[in-house]
This record gives sequence, C-alpha cells and structure tokens, in this order.
Amino acid sequence: MSRRTRAGRLLAVVLLTGASAACQGLAAGDTAPAGAGGIAAHVRQCESGGNYRAENPHSSASGAYQFINATWTETTGLRPPASAYPPGAQDRAFAKLWNGGRGAHHWNASRPCWGRYWTGR
Repeated sequence: MSRRTRAGRLLAVVLLTGASAACQGLAAGDTAPAGAGGIAAHVRQCESGGNYRAENPHSSASGAYQFINATWTETTGLRPPASAYPPGAQDRAFAKLWNGGRGAHHWNASRPCWGRYWTGR
C-alpha cells in the first residue's frame, strides 16, 4: 500500500471517528431545518465534525454536510466543491435538499448518528 493510500485511509478513519465522537456529545431538542442549531447541526456534526472545509479523501464529498459534487451543483447551481463556499451557502443548500425531512435519505449513511435527534422519521 502506498504512503498516499495509507494517509488517505488514516484521514478517513480520523474524520469518521472524530465525527462519531462529536455526535455523541449532541443533545436532543431543537429540530430547526438549518442554521446553527436543529437537525442541521446534528447532520453537520455527524458528517464532518462541524467542519465546513472538510474534504472526503475517497469521493467528491466535501463541506460540512459532505455534498457530492453533482448533488451540490444540482442543488445550488454553483460549481463544486461545497467546501469552497461559506457556511451560510452550505446551510442554505442543506435546508433546500433536506426539504423539511423529505430529503433525509441523502444522509442515510450517517443516520445512525443523527437519526435519534430527528422526530420526522
């Protein structure tokens, strides 16, 4: 295995472990769709540990909500990556794609982390 591959895998483990640990400290409560709190805060913590500049070493996913490049462009009309944009733009894109919970399936991979904080099921 090359040094670059090992480094990428190590980074992925660190990111996933950090996001999981960060999720453990979240409290149930506010379910506002976006912004600093609500379900957006839970998804953001689970996906990236709250890091708006996060980059996935194994896919095109980036930003606080780990938007895949194609999804970012379809949702916002902006050029990827999501991590190149300020928090407000990423939060608005999350709110649009989340769509009152109808878009929750876009974050199914991290649902074991944030799902207990969402009452919409």
